[in-house]
Amino acid sequence: MYPSGAHRQAGITATATLTNEELCQDVADSAERLNLAMWDLTSEQWNRPIHWGHERNMGSAVGIPLMRWVEVEVHHADLRAGYTFQDWPQHFFQDMVSRLIEDREVKGNALPATLMTDDGRTITMEGGGEPVRGQGWLLVAWLLGRVAIVGAPDLPSWR
Repeated sequence: MYPSGAHRQAGITATATLTNEELCQDVADSAERLNLAMWDLTSEQWNRPIHWGHERNMGSAVGIPLMRWVEVEVHHADLRAGYTFQDWPQHFFQDMVSRLIEDREVKGNALPATLMTDDGRTITMEGGGEPVRGQGWLLVAWLLGRVAIVGAPDLPSWR
């Protein structure tokens, strides 16, 4: 986790210069470091309140595996190397729609909209408003700022 938005941006800028081989090695190395660190956590450490830096105010280490999964799914699709937003597992985007709306509302970068998923769910953002329709993966990609949806408002940057 980056200590600030500026550190996050610096990390993104530095990583963007890596070759494919270097990027793959960086991902493998960071996954190994995270795995080793998580195995070393005690029960008390897993549940101790911690500050999430620029993400959320408070959380616990219990949330780390979910956060890592989100990072892997989103950035795997970002690479445009054959894995797309449409390849996300259904349970991933079903859960992420509500999480992203809540995240945007907490951060103050949501807009009034009523999201309507292809499986019949209706979820409001900022009390509801303009309807935004689409498959779950498309709505998540839109909430992340990765795609535009015709007729939907342009959302401010997610991060």
